[in-house]
Amino acid sequence: PSSTPAAAPSALPQTTPTLLDLAGSARGTVLLIDDNDDNQTVCAAILRHLGHTVEIAADGERGVAMARAKPPDVILMDVAMPRVDGWTATRLLK
Repeated sequence: PSSTPAAAPSALPQTTPTLLDLAGSARGTVLLIDDNDDNQTVCAAILRHLGHTVEIAADGERGVAMARAKPPDVILMDVAMPRVDGWTATRLLK
């Protein structure tokens, strides 16, 4: 038996925001959790340039404490860190 081929996905409507649209319009607090100083510097500079407020934690344990004390709008987290890794920190925050 023959079947009709699936229709190609239609283009997204013009009103659907892209990631760049959101990055340019939604400004909030970002908690950056990363033990690498260079990553902290570069990421924070880009995020601040986009108008975000950036809080930085150098390990998962501190990041979890900061997120619980003052929940950010977004968390950007490294996976491999000392003390508490990113996977564990994410589970603790869920």
